[in-house]
Amino acid sequence: NGETPLHVAIRCGQEGALQALVDYAVLDKQNKKEGNLLHWAVYCGQFRMIDYLFTRHYQQISSLIEKPDSQGRTPLSLAAYLGETY
Repeated sequence: NGETPLHVAIRCGQEGALQALVDYAVLDKQNKKEGNLLHWAVYCGQFRMIDYLFTRHYQQISSLIEKPDSQGRTPLSLAAYLGETY
């Protein structure tokens, strides 16, 4: 499914693991189904992970904000579609 260790850390809400991995991983890698790290965090309801990524790694993830998933949705439009609020 293309899930990376970063995707697993986000899915499980493991901020410590995310911190350890984020400096060494390719952040713009998309998995086959859900899209990039921001899509995955939205899909899993892990808004604390989104907050961490935006607060500490904005420069590295800023290109992911407008990047669509396989269905053409950005992370923000996915959140709206799922009815998620932060």
